[in-house]
Amino acid sequence: MLLLLLLLYPTFAPMLIKRICGVALLSVFLFQTFSRLVIMVDFYLNQDYLEQAFCVNKDKPQMHCHGKCHMKNMLKKEEKKETSPASPFKEKREIQLFSQRNEPNHFADINRVGKTFTPYRPTHSHPHTRAVFHPPAA
Repeated sequence: MLLLLLLLYPTFAPMLIKRICGVALLSVFLFQTFSRLVIMVDFYLNQDYLEQAFCVNKDKPQMHCHGKCHMKNMLKKEEKKETSPASPFKEKREIQLFSQRNEPNHFADINRVGKTFTPYRPTHSHPHTRAVFHPPAA
């Protein structure tokens, strides 16, 4: 069905790809945001199985744990994932852009080979250029 739509309406393909990518990115973002909620919903839906399979306190029914110890462990793992850096490559690194050393700049000398440096010399002067501005007295 989808292939038939793409063949009949070729302009439909970019719009469909944008929608699929948008839905995929939105679902990944929402899953990451509500991961604790997903863990809790999963726990309450499968509480009987989790109590039998993973509960540490199933020998002590007076504690009324009912698998909540497993849910706490899963929430702690999720919190560690959120606080720990995702990759060691994402650590903050410093890059030095400027140096304080007083070494001669050899690159500037390369451009001057065969050229003579002539400083700017104004050919005329205006009498107001050398005057210091004083604001009007009140």
